Amino acid sequence: MRTRNLVYRIENILQGKEMTCKQIMLALNQENDKKRNSSNRVTSFTSNQIAQLLRNKRFEKAGFCKKHKSNIWRNKND
Repeated sequence: MRTRNLVYRIENILQGKEMTCKQIMLALNQENDKKRNSSNRVTSFTSNQIAQLLRNKRFEKAGFCKKHKSNIWRNKND
């Protein structure tokens, strides 16, 4: 999957929400299971790949979750 498409999917997931990287990965996997036959496409993303995309200028850190020890992300325009 092209990175550009994944960035737009993450933007749609984060609309009005603040989520950790793991929560975003779970939402992407659930979306893949609903829409496509997962055996036909590569749908696995590592946390490092997602974290690199979240460092994009479209997203910003909203805080830090002490429980999960990870950053909380949101869309920059929200």
